[in-house]
Amino acid sequence: LLRLKGFLVVNEITDEFALSEKYSDHTMNVINAMKPFNDYLNAFEKHLPELNGIFKDGTDVYYTGQEANYIENAYTICKSISIDYGVMEKADNVFVMAADIGWSDLGTWGSLYDTSEKDSNGNAIIGAKPLTYDTRNCIINLPSGTVAVIQGLEDCIVVEDNGIMLICKRSAEQNIRGYVDAVRDEKGELFV
Repeated sequence: LLRLKGFLVVNEITDEFALSEKYSDHTMNVINAMKPFNDYLNAFEKHLPELNGIFKDGTDVYYTGQEANYIENAYTICKSISIDYGVMEKADNVFVMAADIGWSDLGTWGSLYDTSEKDSNGNAIIGAKPLTYDTRNCIINLPSGTVAVIQGLEDCIVVEDNGIMLICKRSAEQNIRGYVDAVRDEKGELFV
């Protein structure tokens, strides 16, 4: 068991970095932590006090019929920050253990693409099946019943949800949160 020295964002790690002897003592994909729940609460209170306060204010409605509404409203005023950046990077009681267990961050479009079945052009199609022409290596997620024609895209994410369409390069996936924030700012909460 080793004390964690620091964090590196996986999508910023290059093959040169990963193969460099200078960085050979780094452990990758270690964010999955196991510790008592109270340790998480204490770290949340210490490192993200404003967010902690928002959720502490709702303790009287948790496990009631008002909980879902409170949490939905709370999330609209929360700062957009991951637990990794907001808590784990600042905590002094994080340890790692080297293990080769395989890993895929299934919470990303890239990992969904990697793990999905693909057509003859390398497209991972989820949901409604669009007509595709000269379209390669895309992940396409359309609601059932959607009719779409997609031409000339390569290495893109194409998603439609509740009348909102997102089309961006797969390599720009890390920007999606910013795009969602921009839609909220420009078009209002109704669209996110």
